[in-house]
Amino acid sequence: MNRERYLVPLEDATDPFKFGGKAAQLNLALQHKLPVPKGFAISDSLLNQFVSGEISLESELSQVLNELGPIAVRSSAVGEDSQHKSYAGQYVSFLNADSIPSVEKAIIAVRKSAFSKRVKLYNERFGITDIPKMAVILQQMVAAEVSGILFTQDPVSKADEIIIEASLGLGESIASGQVTPDFFRLSMAGQILERRAGDRTDPSICLNEVELQKLHELAVRCEQVFGKELDIEWAFDQQKLYLLQCRPITC
Repeated sequence: MNRERYLVPLEDATDPFKFGGKAAQLNLALQHKLPVPKGFAISDSLLNQFVSGEISLESELSQVLNELGPIAVRSSAVGEDSQHKSYAGQYVSFLNADSIPSVEKAIIAVRKSAFSKRVKLYNERFGITDIPKMAVILQQMVAAEVSGILFTQDPVSKADEIIIEASLGLGESIASGQVTPDFFRLSMAGQILERRAGDRTDPSICLNEVELQKLHELAVRCEQVFGKELDIEWAFDQQKLYLLQCRPITC
């Protein structure tokens, strides 16, 4: 008799109360054929069993690493990326985990981050008293040549325009404030209204017009699936555009 699989393909991670908000969002994106990197999720209950030593993930992690190569280990808490609370930047994630020990260590650290002082203060701000429930996503690493963030509404002025921030390499440098990204402003019809270089030594803009058009098309498709006013993380690898995350714009 075959036992239950602990790592569930993202295509099957439909329940946000088991697999968290981020996994459920990516599942919906996959259902609508959006370009999401391949991945797996582990539910909050099985994650707790793994952390307590009741179950082993070694065999399945070996299969996942053989199939996907280096992976990103990402949080997917219940309530994360919801309409009113994004938890953006509150949990940790780990990139390029390429061995069973490194993946297991990252999984444990992601779960631990759900109980950090930073998350506790965030919950207090919103009056949340529930015990945190954390699931985890294991996703194929995208060797990003260019990556960034796209808003389908200007988060500052609230204008109906597409705002894009982009930099070379992984988007973590934008989120952490390590770089000033290139900036682009597009009309909802895709017309380029403004483009401005960041603070790199190389003064060239990191997105060309073809790539900006692909991002505009992705924004339109995401709004058709998820609704208006979205915060989208994306990356280009060998001219192919990937959707890494899609959530409502929140505080």
